[in-house]
Amino acid sequence: MENKKKSRRVLNAILAVGLAVALWLYVVNVENPSGATKLRDLEVELQGTRELAEQGLMVTSISQDQIDLKVNGRKKTLMKLSSKNVSLYLDVSSIEEKGEWPLSCRTVFPSNVSSDSLTVANWDDLRLSVTVEEVETKQVPVRGSFSGVTVTGFMTGKIETQLKSVEVTGPVQILDQIDHAQAQVGGESVSDTIETEVDLRLLGSDGTPVDSKLLTLSETSTHVTVPVEEVVSIPLRVDIQESDELKEADVSWSLSPSYVNVVKEEGQELPEVLNLGTIDLNGVYDNTEFHMPIQLPEGSVGWNLPDYTTVDLTVDRYSSRMVLVQDIRLEHVPEGLEVERVTGTLFVWGWGRTRQLTDLKGEQLAASVDLSSAEAAPGIQRFPVTVWVEGADGVEVLGSHYTVALRLTPK
Repeated sequence: MENKKKSRRVLNAILAVGLAVALWLYVVNVENPSGATKLRDLEVELQGTRELAEQGLMVTSISQDQIDLKVNGRKKTLMKLSSKNVSLYLDVSSIEEKGEWPLSCRTVFPSNVSSDSLTVANWDDLRLSVTVEEVETKQVPVRGSFSGVTVTGFMTGKIETQLKSVEVTGPVQILDQIDHAQAQVGGESVSDTIETEVDLRLLGSDGTPVDSKLLTLSETSTHVTVPVEEVVSIPLRVDIQESDELKEADVSWSLSPSYVNVVKEEGQELPEVLNLGTIDLNGVYDNTEFHMPIQLPEGSVGWNLPDYTTVDLTVDRYSSRMVLVQDIRLEHVPEGLEVERVTGTLFVWGWGRTRQLTDLKGEQLAASVDLSSAEAAPGIQRFPVTVWVEGADGVEVLGSHYTVALRLTPK
Protein backbone atom coordinates (compact mmCIF):
# COMPACT_ATOMS: atom_id res chain seq x y z
CA MET A 1 0.00 0.00 0.00
CA GLU A 2 2.82 2.34 0.95
CA ASN A 3 4.63 1.65 -2.33
CA LYS A 4 1.51 2.54 -4.33
CA LYS A 5 1.31 5.93 -2.56
CA LYS A 6 4.97 6.69 -3.36
CA SER A 7 4.51 5.72 -7.01
CA ARG A 8 1.47 7.96 -7.26
CA ARG A 9 3.38 10.95 -5.76
CA VAL A 10 6.24 10.49 -8.25
CA LEU A 11 3.80 10.26 -11.16
CA ASN A 12 2.02 13.43 -9.99
CA ALA A 13 5.35 15.30 -9.76
CA ILE A 14 6.33 14.26 -13.30
CA LEU A 15 2.93 15.33 -14.62
CA ALA A 16 3.28 18.72 -12.85
CA VAL A 17 6.72 19.37 -14.37
CA GLY A 18 5.48 18.35 -17.79
CA LEU A 19 2.53 20.67 -17.57
CA ALA A 20 4.77 23.55 -16.45
CA VAL A 21 7.16 23.02 -19.37
CA ALA A 22 4.27 22.79 -21.81
CA LEU A 23 2.77 25.96 -20.42
CA TRP A 24 6.11 27.76 -20.67
CA LEU A 25 6.58 26.65 -24.28
CA TYR A 26 3.09 27.82 -25.08
CA VAL A 27 3.64 31.21 -23.50
CA VAL A 28 6.99 31.75 -25.26
CA ASN A 29 6.07 30.45 -28.70
CA VAL A 30 2.41 31.37 -28.94
CA GLU A 31 1.84 34.28 -26.58
CA ASN A 32 5.56 35.53 -26.77
CA PRO A 33 5.19 38.17 -24.01
CA SER A 34 7.59 41.09 -23.44
CA GLY A 35 10.42 40.83 -20.95
CA ALA A 36 13.88 42.12 -19.97
CA THR A 37 17.33 40.64 -19.62
CA LYS A 38 20.71 41.84 -18.33
CA LEU A 39 23.95 40.97 -20.15
CA ARG A 40 26.77 41.31 -17.65
CA ASP A 41 30.36 42.52 -18.13
CA LEU A 42 30.28 43.31 -21.84
CA GLU A 43 33.75 44.48 -22.99
CA VAL A 44 33.90 47.95 -24.58
CA GLU A 45 35.82 47.69 -27.85
CA LEU A 46 37.48 50.73 -29.43
CA GLN A 47 37.06 51.61 -33.10
CA GLY A 48 38.87 54.32 -35.08
CA THR A 49 42.20 54.04 -33.21
CA ARG A 50 44.08 53.98 -36.55
CA GLU A 51 42.60 57.35 -37.55
CA LEU A 52 43.49 58.65 -34.09
CA ALA A 53 47.09 57.43 -34.42
CA GLU A 54 47.45 59.23 -37.78
CA GLN A 55 46.90 62.48 -35.87
CA GLY A 56 49.52 61.59 -33.22
CA LEU A 57 46.89 60.74 -30.60
CA MET A 58 45.81 57.68 -28.63
CA VAL A 59 43.22 56.68 -26.04
CA THR A 60 44.86 56.31 -22.63
CA SER A 61 41.75 55.55 -20.57
CA ILE A 62 37.96 55.27 -20.68
CA SER A 63 35.63 55.76 -17.73
CA GLN A 64 34.45 52.11 -17.98
CA ASP A 65 35.83 49.18 -19.95
CA GLN A 66 32.98 46.81 -19.00
CA ILE A 67 29.23 47.51 -18.93
CA ASP A 68 26.13 45.59 -17.82
CA LEU A 69 23.63 45.97 -20.71
CA LYS A 70 19.88 45.94 -19.95
CA VAL A 71 17.70 44.97 -22.94
CA ASN A 72 13.88 44.88 -23.30
CA GLY A 73 12.07 42.80 -25.92
CA ARG A 74 10.03 39.70 -26.60
CA LYS A 75 10.99 36.63 -24.59
CA LYS A 76 11.66 34.53 -27.66
CA THR A 77 14.09 37.15 -28.99
CA LEU A 78 15.79 37.77 -25.65
CA MET A 79 16.58 34.08 -25.38
CA LYS A 80 18.91 34.43 -28.37
CA LEU A 81 21.10 37.01 -26.60
CA SER A 82 24.19 36.32 -24.49
CA SER A 83 27.32 38.18 -23.39
CA LYS A 84 29.21 36.26 -26.10
CA ASN A 85 27.19 37.43 -29.12
CA VAL A 86 26.40 41.05 -28.16
CA SER A 87 29.13 43.67 -28.63
CA LEU A 88 29.69 47.27 -27.54
CA TYR A 89 31.79 49.56 -29.77
CA LEU A 90 33.17 53.02 -29.00
CA ASP A 91 34.17 54.98 -32.11
CA VAL A 92 36.98 57.49 -31.44
CA SER A 93 37.79 58.36 -35.06
CA SER A 94 36.08 61.78 -34.81
CA ILE A 95 38.42 63.06 -32.06
CA GLU A 96 40.97 65.59 -33.35
CA GLU A 97 42.87 66.77 -30.24
CA LYS A 98 43.90 65.62 -26.78
CA GLY A 99 41.56 65.94 -23.82
CA GLU A 100 38.53 64.25 -22.28
CA TRP A 101 35.68 63.50 -24.65
CA PRO A 102 32.10 62.20 -23.98
CA LEU A 103 31.11 59.43 -26.41
CA SER A 104 28.31 56.87 -26.59
CA CYS A 105 28.77 53.15 -27.24
CA ARG A 106 27.14 51.48 -30.22
CA THR A 107 25.38 48.17 -29.52
CA VAL A 108 25.67 45.34 -32.06
CA PHE A 109 23.33 42.33 -31.74
CA PRO A 110 23.79 38.95 -33.48
CA SER A 111 22.76 38.68 -37.16
CA ASN A 112 19.78 36.41 -36.38
CA VAL A 113 18.22 39.07 -34.15
CA SER A 114 16.46 42.17 -35.45
CA SER A 115 17.60 45.21 -33.49
CA ASP A 116 14.18 46.79 -34.16
CA SER A 117 12.63 44.23 -31.82
CA LEU A 118 14.91 45.18 -28.93
CA THR A 119 15.28 48.26 -26.76
CA VAL A 120 18.30 49.17 -24.65
CA ALA A 121 16.96 50.18 -21.25
CA ASN A 122 20.13 51.82 -19.81
CA TRP A 123 21.31 54.20 -22.54
CA ASP A 124 22.88 56.52 -19.98
CA ASP A 125 25.30 53.78 -18.94
CA LEU A 126 26.58 53.62 -22.51
CA ARG A 127 27.75 57.25 -22.44
CA LEU A 128 31.44 57.15 -21.47
CA SER A 129 34.29 59.60 -20.96
CA VAL A 130 37.38 58.99 -23.10
CA THR A 131 40.83 60.43 -22.30
CA VAL A 132 43.02 61.11 -25.34
CA GLU A 133 46.69 62.13 -25.17
CA GLU A 134 49.44 63.04 -27.60
CA VAL A 135 51.74 60.26 -28.78
CA GLU A 136 55.48 60.55 -29.48
CA THR A 137 58.39 58.21 -30.20
CA LYS A 138 61.48 58.10 -27.99
CA GLN A 139 64.82 56.38 -28.60
CA VAL A 140 65.69 54.45 -25.43
CA PRO A 141 69.13 52.88 -24.71
CA VAL A 142 69.25 49.13 -24.06
CA ARG A 143 71.33 47.93 -21.10
CA GLY A 144 72.21 44.36 -20.22
CA SER A 145 72.44 43.16 -16.62
CA PHE A 146 73.29 39.93 -14.82
CA SER A 147 71.35 39.03 -11.67
CA GLY A 148 72.66 35.49 -11.12
CA VAL A 149 75.53 33.94 -9.16
CA THR A 150 78.82 32.75 -10.63
CA VAL A 151 80.95 29.88 -9.37
CA THR A 152 83.71 30.99 -6.97
CA GLY A 153 86.72 32.16 -9.00
CA PHE A 154 84.60 33.11 -12.02
CA MET A 155 83.34 36.56 -12.95
CA THR A 156 81.10 38.17 -15.52
CA GLY A 157 82.54 40.78 -17.87
CA LYS A 158 80.98 43.57 -19.88
CA ILE A 159 77.53 42.48 -21.00
CA GLU A 160 76.78 42.99 -24.69
CA THR A 161 73.30 43.40 -26.17
CA GLN A 162 72.58 43.00 -29.87
CA LEU A 163 70.21 45.96 -29.69
CA LYS A 164 71.84 49.20 -28.57
CA SER A 165 68.58 51.12 -28.45
CA VAL A 166 64.87 50.62 -29.04
CA GLU A 167 62.10 52.94 -30.22
CA VAL A 168 59.22 53.35 -27.77
CA THR A 169 55.95 54.97 -28.85
CA GLY A 170 53.28 56.14 -26.45
CA PRO A 171 51.89 59.03 -24.37
CA VAL A 172 54.44 61.77 -23.67
CA GLN A 173 53.93 61.71 -19.90
CA ILE A 174 54.79 57.99 -19.78
CA LEU A 175 57.74 58.32 -22.18
CA ASP A 176 59.23 60.95 -19.84
CA GLN A 177 59.42 58.32 -17.07
CA ILE A 178 61.61 55.93 -19.14
CA ASP A 179 65.38 55.96 -18.58
CA HIS A 180 66.40 52.76 -20.37
CA ALA A 181 65.30 49.29 -21.49
CA GLN A 182 66.78 46.48 -19.42
CA ALA A 183 67.74 43.04 -20.73
CA GLN A 184 68.30 41.03 -17.56
CA VAL A 185 69.95 37.61 -17.51
CA GLY A 186 70.01 35.31 -14.47
CA GLY A 187 71.55 31.99 -13.53
CA GLU A 188 72.93 29.92 -10.65
CA SER A 189 76.48 28.53 -10.36
CA VAL A 190 77.43 30.09 -13.70
CA SER A 191 80.90 29.22 -15.05
CA ASP A 192 80.40 29.53 -18.84
CA THR A 193 79.56 32.44 -21.11
CA ILE A 194 75.80 32.93 -21.50
CA GLU A 195 74.14 33.71 -24.82
CA THR A 196 70.36 34.00 -24.82
CA GLU A 197 67.35 35.97 -26.06
CA VAL A 198 65.86 38.20 -23.35
CA ASP A 199 62.64 40.23 -23.16
CA LEU A 200 63.08 43.98 -22.62
CA ARG A 201 61.76 45.77 -19.54
CA LEU A 202 61.34 49.55 -19.42
CA LEU A 203 62.77 51.14 -16.29
CA GLY A 204 62.95 54.63 -14.80
CA SER A 205 66.18 56.27 -13.62
CA ASP A 206 65.67 54.79 -10.12
CA GLY A 207 65.17 51.27 -11.50
CA THR A 208 61.39 51.28 -11.04
CA PRO A 209 59.47 49.46 -13.82
CA VAL A 210 57.44 51.71 -16.12
CA ASP A 211 53.89 50.60 -16.95
CA SER A 212 54.09 49.60 -20.62
CA LYS A 213 50.41 48.80 -21.30
CA LEU A 214 50.02 51.93 -23.44
CA LEU A 215 53.47 51.70 -25.04
CA THR A 216 54.65 50.10 -28.26
CA LEU A 217 58.26 48.93 -28.69
CA SER A 218 59.96 48.56 -32.06
CA GLU A 219 61.57 45.38 -30.63
CA THR A 220 60.42 43.49 -27.56
CA SER A 221 63.54 41.35 -27.01
CA THR A 222 67.25 41.25 -27.78
CA HIS A 223 70.12 38.77 -27.88
CA VAL A 224 72.40 39.11 -24.84
CA THR A 225 75.95 37.85 -24.31
CA VAL A 226 77.28 37.60 -20.75
CA PRO A 227 81.01 36.70 -20.85
CA VAL A 228 82.12 34.49 -17.96
CA GLU A 229 85.80 33.69 -17.31
CA GLU A 230 87.94 32.24 -14.53
CA VAL A 231 89.85 35.14 -12.96
CA VAL A 232 92.32 35.80 -10.15
CA SER A 233 92.62 38.97 -8.09
CA ILE A 234 96.12 40.48 -7.87
CA PRO A 235 96.80 43.10 -5.15
CA LEU A 236 98.31 46.44 -6.20
CA ARG A 237 101.14 48.24 -4.42
CA VAL A 238 103.34 51.33 -4.71
CA ASP A 239 106.84 52.21 -3.45
CA ILE A 240 107.62 55.38 -1.49
CA GLN A 241 110.69 57.57 -2.09
CA GLU A 242 111.45 59.63 1.01
CA SER A 243 112.30 63.34 1.00
CA ASP A 244 114.33 65.45 3.44
CA GLU A 245 111.12 66.54 5.16
CA LEU A 246 109.02 63.36 5.00
CA LYS A 247 109.91 59.76 5.68
CA GLU A 248 107.85 56.73 4.77
CA ALA A 249 106.79 56.39 8.42
CA ASP A 250 105.25 59.88 8.25
CA VAL A 251 102.67 58.93 5.63
CA SER A 252 99.97 56.36 5.03
CA TRP A 253 98.13 55.57 1.82
CA SER A 254 95.27 53.61 0.31
CA LEU A 255 94.63 52.44 -3.24
CA SER A 256 91.33 52.44 -5.09
CA PRO A 257 91.03 49.94 -6.61
CA SER A 258 93.44 48.00 -4.45
CA TYR A 259 93.52 44.99 -6.79
CA VAL A 260 92.91 44.01 -10.39
CA ASN A 261 91.22 40.97 -11.88
CA VAL A 262 93.17 39.03 -14.48
CA VAL A 263 91.96 36.19 -16.69
CA LYS A 264 93.61 32.94 -15.66
CA GLU A 265 94.88 31.08 -18.73
CA GLU A 266 95.82 27.43 -18.37
CA GLY A 267 99.50 27.05 -17.44
CA GLN A 268 100.08 30.82 -17.10
CA GLU A 269 102.05 32.17 -14.12
CA LEU A 270 100.74 35.44 -12.71
CA PRO A 271 102.51 37.73 -10.19
CA GLU A 272 101.37 37.65 -6.58
CA VAL A 273 101.57 41.47 -6.38
CA LEU A 274 101.52 44.11 -9.12
CA ASN A 275 103.85 47.07 -8.42
CA LEU A 276 102.67 50.30 -10.06
CA GLY A 277 105.83 52.35 -9.44
CA THR A 278 107.20 54.92 -6.99
CA ILE A 279 105.65 57.98 -5.32
CA ASP A 280 108.27 60.70 -4.63
CA LEU A 281 107.60 62.60 -1.39
CA ASN A 282 109.65 65.58 -2.57
CA GLY A 283 107.23 68.48 -2.89
CA VAL A 284 104.54 66.67 -0.85
CA TYR A 285 103.48 68.65 2.22
CA ASP A 286 99.87 67.68 2.78
CA ASN A 287 97.32 65.02 1.89
CA THR A 288 97.65 64.35 -1.85
CA GLU A 289 95.95 62.25 -4.52
CA PHE A 290 97.96 60.44 -7.20
CA HIS A 291 96.76 58.59 -10.30
CA MET A 292 98.97 55.61 -11.13
CA PRO A 293 98.53 53.90 -14.54
CA ILE A 294 97.91 50.14 -14.37
CA GLN A 295 100.16 48.10 -16.65
CA LEU A 296 99.74 44.32 -16.65
CA PRO A 297 102.62 41.91 -17.34
CA GLU A 298 103.03 41.09 -21.02
CA GLY A 299 100.65 38.37 -22.15
CA SER A 300 98.14 38.98 -19.31
CA VAL A 301 94.55 39.92 -20.00
CA GLY A 302 92.66 42.13 -17.57
CA TRP A 303 89.03 41.59 -16.63
CA ASN A 304 87.12 44.90 -16.47
CA LEU A 305 90.53 46.52 -16.06
CA PRO A 306 90.54 50.24 -15.09
CA ASP A 307 93.09 52.59 -16.67
CA TYR A 308 94.58 53.69 -13.36
CA THR A 309 94.35 53.36 -9.60
CA THR A 310 93.94 56.33 -7.27
CA VAL A 311 96.44 56.58 -4.42
CA ASP A 312 95.18 58.66 -1.48
CA LEU A 313 98.32 59.72 0.42
CA THR A 314 97.82 60.99 3.98
CA VAL A 315 100.54 62.90 5.83
CA ASP A 316 100.08 61.63 9.38
CA ARG A 317 102.28 63.76 11.65
CA TYR A 318 102.59 66.89 9.54
CA SER A 319 100.09 69.43 8.27
CA SER A 320 99.82 72.89 6.73
CA ARG A 321 97.74 75.96 7.46
CA MET A 322 97.60 79.64 6.61
CA VAL A 323 99.19 81.96 9.16
CA LEU A 324 98.98 85.75 9.50
CA VAL A 325 102.34 87.57 9.40
CA GLN A 326 102.20 90.60 11.67
CA ASP A 327 105.83 91.79 11.48
CA ILE A 328 106.61 93.11 7.97
CA ARG A 329 109.93 95.00 7.86
CA LEU A 330 110.86 97.49 5.13
CA GLU A 331 114.62 97.41 4.67
CA HIS A 332 117.14 99.46 2.64
CA VAL A 333 114.69 102.22 1.80
CA PRO A 334 116.45 104.66 -0.61
CA GLU A 335 116.92 108.20 0.65
CA GLY A 336 114.42 110.69 -0.66
CA LEU A 337 111.57 108.14 -0.94
CA GLU A 338 108.49 107.94 1.19
CA VAL A 339 106.98 104.41 1.46
CA GLU A 340 103.30 103.79 2.15
CA ARG A 341 102.25 100.21 2.80
CA VAL A 342 99.08 99.35 0.86
CA THR A 343 98.95 95.65 1.83
CA GLY A 344 97.38 95.59 5.28
CA THR A 345 97.83 91.89 6.06
CA LEU A 346 99.94 89.08 4.74
CA PHE A 347 98.99 85.41 4.99
CA VAL A 348 101.48 82.63 4.25
CA TRP A 349 101.37 78.86 4.29
CA GLY A 350 103.08 77.28 7.27
CA TRP A 351 104.06 73.61 7.29
CA GLY A 352 105.53 71.28 9.89
CA ARG A 353 104.72 68.93 12.70
CA THR A 354 101.04 69.25 13.49
CA ARG A 355 101.43 70.05 17.18
CA GLN A 356 104.02 72.81 16.65
CA LEU A 357 102.05 74.23 13.70
CA THR A 358 98.87 74.35 15.77
CA ASP A 359 100.67 76.32 18.49
CA LEU A 360 102.31 78.70 15.99
CA LYS A 361 101.34 82.35 16.48
CA GLY A 362 101.54 85.23 14.04
CA GLU A 363 104.20 87.08 16.06
CA GLN A 364 106.55 84.11 15.56
CA LEU A 365 106.75 84.92 11.85
CA ALA A 366 108.60 87.80 10.33
CA ALA A 367 108.87 89.20 6.82
CA SER A 368 111.22 91.63 5.14
CA VAL A 369 111.02 93.67 1.95
CA ASP A 370 114.32 94.70 0.33
CA LEU A 371 113.82 98.16 -1.23
CA SER A 372 117.47 98.85 -2.10
CA SER A 373 116.71 98.99 -5.83
CA ALA A 374 113.27 100.60 -5.55
CA GLU A 375 112.43 103.77 -7.44
CA ALA A 376 109.57 106.19 -7.20
CA ALA A 377 106.81 105.59 -9.72
CA PRO A 378 103.17 106.61 -10.08
CA GLY A 379 100.65 104.15 -8.68
CA ILE A 380 101.14 101.01 -6.60
CA GLN A 381 104.10 98.63 -6.94
CA ARG A 382 104.45 95.03 -5.72
CA PHE A 383 107.66 93.78 -4.10
CA PRO A 384 108.73 90.24 -3.14
CA VAL A 385 108.74 89.34 0.55
CA THR A 386 111.07 87.03 2.41
CA VAL A 387 109.24 85.26 5.25
CA TRP A 388 110.80 83.18 8.05
CA VAL A 389 109.87 81.60 11.39
CA GLU A 390 111.39 82.76 14.68
CA GLY A 391 111.31 80.68 17.84
CA ALA A 392 109.38 77.65 16.55
CA ASP A 393 111.26 74.45 15.76
CA GLY A 394 109.83 71.96 13.26
CA VAL A 395 107.87 74.60 11.33
CA GLU A 396 108.73 76.31 8.06
CA VAL A 397 107.13 78.60 5.51
CA LEU A 398 106.05 77.01 2.26
CA GLY A 399 106.90 78.81 -0.96
CA SER A 400 108.65 82.04 -1.87
CA HIS A 401 105.97 83.67 -3.99
CA TYR A 402 104.68 86.18 -1.44
CA THR A 403 104.51 89.92 -2.23
CA VAL A 404 103.27 93.17 -0.68
CA ALA A 405 101.87 96.27 -2.35
CA LEU A 406 103.62 99.57 -1.68
CA ARG A 407 103.26 103.15 -2.88
CA LEU A 408 106.59 104.95 -3.34
CA THR A 409 106.65 108.74 -3.69
CA PRO A 410 109.44 111.34 -3.51
CA LYS A 411 109.66 113.22 -0.22
